[in-house]
Amino acid sequence: MEIREKLVESVKEDAITGFQLKDILRDNFTFEAIRDAIIARQDRNEQKKLKMEDARVIAANIDMSQFKDETEEEKLARWGHPSYDIKKLLEE
Repeated sequence: MEIREKLVESVKEDAITGFQLKDILRDNFTFEAIRDAIIARQDRNEQKKLKMEDARVIAANIDMSQFKDETEEEKLARWGHPSYDIKKLLEE
């Protein structure tokens, strides 16, 4: 069987983009390296797809400290202390 046909067999339908395939072909030169890179890229794409579709994974990565109420000291630390008078600024 021809090398090209063997590579085509290793590519799953809708599992890799043309840009990803171009990058693989640019960076790898032997049949084994190209085949392994294609398989690895397809696996990474599948893992990303699963993570994007699974709400539990998305919810697990949320930092719960985002939802707590800020104290006045924390607000001042985040906003800072302006060195200008706001009333004068609004009058201009």
